[in-house]
Amino acid sequence: MSISSIIIADDHPMFREASVQLIKRLEPQSNILTTDTIKDTFSLLRSYSDIKLVFLDLSLPDSIGIEGLERLKRSFPDVPVAIISATFDPSTISRALRVGALGFVPKSEAMITIFEAFETILNNEQWLPKSYQEHLDKTTEAGDSIFNDLTPTQLKVLTHMREGENNKTIAEALFVTEATVKAHITAIFRKLNVNNRTQAVLVSDYINLT
Repeated sequence: MSISSIIIADDHPMFREASVQLIKRLEPQSNILTTDTIKDTFSLLRSYSDIKLVFLDLSLPDSIGIEGLERLKRSFPDVPVAIISATFDPSTISRALRVGALGFVPKSEAMITIFEAFETILNNEQWLPKSYQEHLDKTTEAGDSIFNDLTPTQLKVLTHMREGENNKTIAEALFVTEATVKAHITAIFRKLNVNNRTQAVLVSDYINLT
């Protein structure tokens, strides 16, 4: 039987050790590697070719929020990454999922729930907190209402805006002129009652526009 490696990247010693013990119970044959920085996580990923999964804390000394996840997925797109974090607001979870996180485990969950979450994720299945699903259920109707006034093209423009694309890139993707994109963005601002791109993206993040 081949042995795979699992990385736990967390700078909280007690939670990191608890995570090690959980994984030992779930997959005693796995090689468990621990680190407390993104830099060292990258080093482990370069040194080991058998990484099955990375459990990543969002609050590491050398990364801020989703930044660490984004860096990992850019450099190692095929390595599954699950988030473990004390920060678990719906917007953060939505962003993590869009970047490619396999799951999101709040550290505040009961230990039995964290055990179940780890077990699910180690089976390469998505796990999300119940509170997030409840949030989605509550905001679906509100989100539909907010975006009902946007045309299909405006929704496409907003989706590209969420990816951080500039007007020229959006225009090329949609086969329209930059002037047309600017007109759509102006209409989006008016309909969402916002003043700039950042606010528009935050609104769409909040209701988990997909």
